[in-house]
Amino acid sequence: MIFILFKEGQGLGNQLFLYLFAKTKAEELGKDFCVADLKNFKGKSFIKLSFDYQCSKENIPEDVVCFDERSYYDSKFDAFAYFFDQRVAEISDNSLISGIYQAEKYYDNLSYHARRLITYSFSQKNNDIDLSKTCVLNIRGGEYRDNKELVLPKKYWVNAMKFISNKYPEIERFVITTDDPNYAKSILPHLEIISCDIESSYQPLLFYKYYIISNSSFSLIPLHQNLNKPFVIAPLLWSRYENKRNIWMSPANYYKKFKWFDGEKIVPSKRAIELITNTVNYYESRLNVLCENRDLETKFNLIRLIKKSIPVSLKTPLKKILYFVGIR
Repeated sequence: MIFILFKEGQGLGNQLFLYLFAKTKAEELGKDFCVADLKNFKGKSFIKLSFDYQCSKENIPEDVVCFDERSYYDSKFDAFAYFFDQRVAEISDNSLISGIYQAEKYYDNLSYHARRLITYSFSQKNNDIDLSKTCVLNIRGGEYRDNKELVLPKKYWVNAMKFISNKYPEIERFVITTDDPNYAKSILPHLEIISCDIESSYQPLLFYKYYIISNSSFSLIPLHQNLNKPFVIAPLLWSRYENKRNIWMSPANYYKKFKWFDGEKIVPSKRAIELITNTVNYYESRLNVLCENRDLETKFNLIRLIKKSIPVSLKTPLKKILYFVGIR
């Protein structure tokens, strides 16, 4: 049997990719598939998953083999970089799979498997008749707002709207789906927000024609299921947009169907792939921390939390003290 575990605090996008990879792997191996702690699944009110069994974390067999997707920890970005992990070929029966599995290379056809294995039961139908004349902005706020490197600047959205308007003059309006209406209104107050919860933020990603998205995995599965051949603008370098190192964070988050925007123009696919290749080579040739255990990532997340809890007024004196005693 193949197991996955939904954890508290996991984002919906990460949960969907973990499910999709593990389910297709179980099918490939001809084994049953079990979801542990389904209660933590953020889309349970409107998303239907396919599995053979469900259980609690406590009922996962003690002899299960844990398979953790490999990643690299980048201390300069304080973030984990994911690639395609070739070791997935070694996964066998009685495995508990963890990771994000967002690289297209994990799937022979990402769109096909997403449409086949993830279905919906929405509480309301989308009655918008201007699907082909509307551009949807999927704006991520929330915890992103606390990280200046992660949150996308206002100019990204403004310039992307100008670009797509010039390319497709048939677009008559722009609307927003978001997890943070207050933040979205603060940067683009003139635009209509058409979402009020996770379901109404998710549903529009399945049906419209034009999109400008944030660097969040939330939109990735529905956009790959969208049958309208959507035109999707995404931020170049993904979660570290405009970083001076030209690092694509993460290399897993490159999708052939998307148009990668550098703030002024769409970058050619050849250049995007070059950036991906350079990033992979960078991590594989340097002494960043190679992670194969989620416990290690948990420790890093705990360190982040401790850092955030220190008042700004104390950070500089504390750094000086730590430097003096040799802790740097």
